[in-house]
Amino acid sequence: MKRTLVLCLALLALLGAASPSYALLGGFENADGYVFAYSSYFSNWVDVAYYNAGQWGANAGGAPLPVEVNFNTGLWKLTSSPGSFFDSTATRLTWAGSTAPYPPTTAALQAATIPAYFIGNHFGGRLGTTALALRNATVYGPITYDYRLDTYDFGGPAPASVTSGTVRTGFYFQPNPGDTIVNPNGQSPEKFIMSFTDGTGSVGLQWGYARDNSVQWRPGNSGPWTNSGIISDDTNYDGVTVDLNLTTQTFKIDYFDISTATTTTIAPAGTALGNSMSDLTHLGWSLTDNLYSGVGGKNFFDDFSFRVVPEPATLSLVVIGGLAALRKRRIHR
Repeated sequence: MKRTLVLCLALLALLGAASPSYALLGGFENADGYVFAYSSYFSNWVDVAYYNAGQWGANAGGAPLPVEVNFNTGLWKLTSSPGSFFDSTATRLTWAGSTAPYPPTTAALQAATIPAYFIGNHFGGRLGTTALALRNATVYGPITYDYRLDTYDFGGPAPASVTSGTVRTGFYFQPNPGDTIVNPNGQSPEKFIMSFTDGTGSVGLQWGYARDNSVQWRPGNSGPWTNSGIISDDTNYDGVTVDLNLTTQTFKIDYFDISTATTTTIAPAGTALGNSMSDLTHLGWSLTDNLYSGVGGKNFFDDFSFRVVPEPATLSLVVIGGLAALRKRRIHR
């Protein structure tokens, strides 16, 4: 009986620890496929939309070097007009065309670029490493990017193949300082939004923080936000865990406050998605800021992990299979 219990516990522990993967997004290190600047070919500050970000390095497929790609043809895509250094699509096309503008060899091109970018392998990461740095110092509205999850993020399976059970996303972030800007309703408007999206573009939920750094979330991608009452720390990395249940079409969000070492559930388990999701294959990113304070007005993200949690029925089948194997072993003794 004791051996049976030990076997069951071991099987459950094995399934419960299902492969977290630090790759592609990961920690935004060289091994995850990110560079801050590369040799003499790229200029300093390399936006993720201009090279094979997340597709080279030991943790992301093993390609030996970063290479320039045509704008928006990699895993990262700029989906707004301002962004990737430029204040508008027209300005970007004028100076860069469809390919990466690195290095900016003319004074005119250098003058045309403004601080609007997503850059990996940036200094200031959690635990003394590097991170993804987001900056929007424009006055032209949000910069928005889309990231397509890959097998290296999920630690093996293709994200589109995971259509049931729970996908757990974990990450850490550090915003730039908050401000006192309010909208006509007297509320702090949105600063950062992360959208959890499937392959059809359906957004199940959004998480983010307002201009005063108050943490918030909402089902779907419209309607009112639920304010958690938490103000994120612009000097430390707090953590977020999102459990997305594709079977029940529900989610849960936990928030880890590094300063108090406490975890708070800000969206309870069983909260219904705003739109149905068939999988989790994309993360949308949106930053509205025009703030230069803090570390150059940058918002940092680091140490992403994705974990596929089996459904209870799957756990039961594995445990039953393990028990059957144990009985068979006893019979043949």
